[in-house]
Amino acid sequence: MRVFTISLFFAACIGFTPVTGGEHINDDQCLIDTPDKAVSRAIAYTGFDKSKALPLDHIIEKTKLTMVTNDRTPYLHEQINNVPVWEVTFDDINVCDGNSDESKCLRTFDVLIDQATGKLLKIHSIQVGYDTGKSPLPTVEYAEKQMQASEVYLGFPDELPEYVFIEALSNTAYKAKNAGEIIAVYVKETYMDSAPNRIWAIDLRGIDPIPIASHYSSMYVPECQRNHRRTVIDAKTRHQMFIDTFPQSRCRF
Repeated sequence: MRVFTISLFFAACIGFTPVTGGEHINDDQCLIDTPDKAVSRAIAYTGFDKSKALPLDHIIEKTKLTMVTNDRTPYLHEQINNVPVWEVTFDDINVCDGNSDESKCLRTFDVLIDQATGKLLKIHSIQVGYDTGKSPLPTVEYAEKQMQASEVYLGFPDELPEYVFIEALSNTAYKAKNAGEIIAVYVKETYMDSAPNRIWAIDLRGIDPIPIASHYSSMYVPECQRNHRRTVIDAKTRHQMFIDTFPQSRCRF
């Protein structure tokens, strides 16, 4: 995902107020025109303030207005690419439970907030030194081709989630601290023609590959198609809906 910093001037957002889980984000109150409002909205989605006091002044100082140019989110990339977004960076976020060694659990997360709508577009974290080529993302077209038979992302919800990102992350199928890269979206989707539902789709990449049973050795699946897991979690209940390795790239190593 390539991001460029831009400088723009926008009119003030009228009546901006914090909102809580499940509450509708009104269109006439959604313009996020300052870094402090972007940080407030990012915290409302992520819950990063639940376990520690955040250095808000430092976070606000680093927050910048940017533009994404090559996002690969299936179905929704056109709503992310080439629009002004706030990039809010949170350092030293603990992704483990209370019994873990904190020094091994701290990560940096970049949170993208749509400047015009105030909606969360993506959450991204990458470990220092991790090579994303080990678990490459597919093209948008190839990703949608794999998903379209059962799953479609319909858009970004108008409501904040009842369970924020850090709560959903604790219910993934693999330990987040071991992932080379974390990519998460909060979207409205339909699965197997079900009624639309608000979900977290959390993709942990660069993890231990799924082993292949010996009797499947003749049907070898490249490691780069086995070293990631996507957990889909109901944003209203925190229920783990399903786990898969989709969408996959065409990698062959």
